[in-house]
Amino acid sequence: MYKIHNFTKEQKLLILTSRITMSEENRLEICKILDEGINWFEFYKLTLYHKTFTLCWKNIENVKADVKISKYLSNILKFSYSGIKEQNRLFLNELENVIEALNEDCIPCLPVKGAMLINKMYKEHGIRYMGDIDCLIRYSDIEKIKKNETSWVYTRNI
Repeated sequence: MYKIHNFTKEQKLLILTSRITMSEENRLEICKILDEGINWFEFYKLTLYHKTFTLCWKNIENVKADVKISKYLSNILKFSYSGIKEQNRLFLNELENVIEALNEDCIPCLPVKGAMLINKMYKEHGIRYMGDIDCLIRYSDIEKIKKNETSWVYTRNI
């Protein structure tokens, strides 16, 4: 593993837990950092900034299930997880509507980023924040979409 130098313990923990898979060496490093103690509010601030709060915490629980955080942060985590899960459910339902509408017009659409990764890699809808739906379409189909009577489907915000 590469060495993480000149970072705070909270920054190191963020780097180590912001991933889907990890090596045994990563797990040992996470345990070492947790045993030394960290500032949970600083860690929370970093994970919020990088939109990885629920993913990082899930990984921490998987590596060291007996880690305790304040009841306040624990409640925030539960609410964040639930909110992200529900938002992602809405986005993924909307993605199905967009793909269906595009298919009716014979326009191929390729979901990318969160729209594709949540089901394929993350599996759990509450650990990957998704702020929008990203899809690739052919440049030549843009005018066709603009002319379509149901084009509101393609630009609507949730």
